[in-house]
Amino acid sequence: MVPVTHVFEWAEYSEKARKGLFREFGQVGAKHLVLTGQLLGLVMQKNAHAVALKQEIADAGMSFNDGHALFGAYDDLCLPFEEYRPMMISRHSLALEACALMEVKTLTIHVGNGNATYGERSVEELHLNVRRGLEALLPVAERCGVVICIENIWSPLNDSAALLDHIEFFNSPWLGICYDAGHANLMARDPGVEGAASKQWAYFKKPVQWDDNLLEKILPHVVNCHLHDNLGVVDDHILPFQGTINWEREMSLLAKAPRLQVIQNEVLPLRKGVSITDMVSSFDDLMKLYK
Repeated sequence: MVPVTHVFEWAEYSEKARKGLFREFGQVGAKHLVLTGQLLGLVMQKNAHAVALKQEIADAGMSFNDGHALFGAYDDLCLPFEEYRPMMISRHSLALEACALMEVKTLTIHVGNGNATYGERSVEELHLNVRRGLEALLPVAERCGVVICIENIWSPLNDSAALLDHIEFFNSPWLGICYDAGHANLMARDPGVEGAASKQWAYFKKPVQWDDNLLEKILPHVVNCHLHDNLGVVDDHILPFQGTINWEREMSLLAKAPRLQVIQNEVLPLRKGVSITDMVSSFDDLMKLYK
C-alpha cells in the first residue's frame, strides 16, 4: 500500500494556527502532508523555517511525503519570456534542494498551459521551452534524489502525448508523471458546454483531443498522483464520489502503476467547506478500492 498524503491551503493561516492544524490532521489518523508551494516557499526563504516545519510535523506524528512546486504563468516550465526564465529555473532548482532537505522524494512541476499573458504562442514553441527547462533541472533532481513529476492538466502542452514525449526523450529515472484524476476527467469527454479544456485548446486554435484512456497511456510512468473529483466541466477539487469519476476503475489502475510512490489527496477543504476529519475519512474509504 502506497502512502496517502494530504494537501491544505496553508497560506490562509498563521504559524500558530498551522501548528494546531498539523495536530488536527494527526489526531484524525493522517500520516503524511504535502510540502505545498506555500510551505516550500518558507523552506526556501530561511533554514529556520525548515527546522520549525520539521519539528511541527514530527510533533503531530506525521511527515512530509511529496512536494508541489510554485506554478502560474511566470513559474511554469513553458515560460516564453527569456528575461524571466533564469529566475524560474533557479526557483525550481531551489525547490528540489528544499525537498531533499525535508526528505521529500517527489516534486510535481507544472509544464504550463496556454496563457493570455504570453500573447499568441505555438504549442511547438512552448513545448520546446518545457524541454529546455527539464534539461536544466534533471541534473539537480538527480543530485538531490528527487523525482520531477510533470502533471497532466487540460492543454495540448500537458495531454498524454505531450507528457510522454518528454518522458521518452529524457528516459530518466528522475523524471516521471504526476497523474491528476480531476484534470483527466476534464479531458475524458465533451461535456457539451464550454469548460476548462475547451478554453485552453481554443487558446491554441485547436479542437480538443478528448481522451478517456489517459491513465492507461501514462500508467508505466506515474510516480505520484493527485486525487479529487469534479463534474467534468471545471476543476472543482471536491471529495471523491461527489463527481463523475469512476473511482473503482481509477484505483484498480493505480494499483498496477509500477513506479507509483505516493497518492495525494488534493481536495481543497477551505474552498469546498470540507472538514479535515471528513477529508481524511473519505480517503481512508477510497483506499479500500486500491487493489
